[in-house]
Amino acid sequence: MSGWRGRLDMANGDLRHRIARREDLAAITVLMDAAIAELQKPFLDDAQIRSSRSIMGLDTQLVDDVFDGIGRLAL
Repeated sequence: MSGWRGRLDMANGDLRHRIARREDLAAITVLMDAAIAELQKPFLDDAQIRSSRSIMGLDTQLVDDVFDGIGRLAL
């Protein structure tokens, strides 16, 4: 994730974050796929997990909507 400045320091609980940008989507997708695959295992079988991917995808439009097209926050 080029330019990512967020981090979590488990020793002191220091969490830093920033708003996602379009260039973060590939890394976020990998993270989401791993979370969907692993975190649902205690509750769903393999077929249900595969099926859930269709409704648990990344909302790329939300990432796009946060910025006004010239790099400024649209909030």
